[in-house]
Amino acid sequence: MARASSSGQGKAPVSLTSLFVRSAIDGPDSCWRFQGAHWHDGYGYVHDRGVKRAVHVVAYERLVGPVPPGLDLDHECRTRDCWNPLHLTPLTHRQNVLLAKRPHLRTKTKLRRTGR
Repeated sequence: MARASSSGQGKAPVSLTSLFVRSAIDGPDSCWRFQGAHWHDGYGYVHDRGVKRAVHVVAYERLVGPVPPGLDLDHECRTRDCWNPLHLTPLTHRQNVLLAKRPHLRTKTKLRRTGR
């Protein structure tokens, strides 16, 4: 979900250090809550190479690798501004929407987890 930046900020790739500095982190297994800018829907964003990009996607790409084509990143923790890669799972858009609407299915269904 990349959006063009009108301000021209951030022509360089965002560093992991800048994400850590702008986040509330209680430990390696906790949610890593981004304290910087947020879109109206609660997802944090950064300027990465001149484009506004979701923090969780940028972090996943830097720490794990590319999000597999055709998949979304599901926040298993249900916290939209979390960017801990341990809390992010690539799923199809359909699976992601289904789990958002029916979180009880997360423990009752064995969804095929891709990428980890």
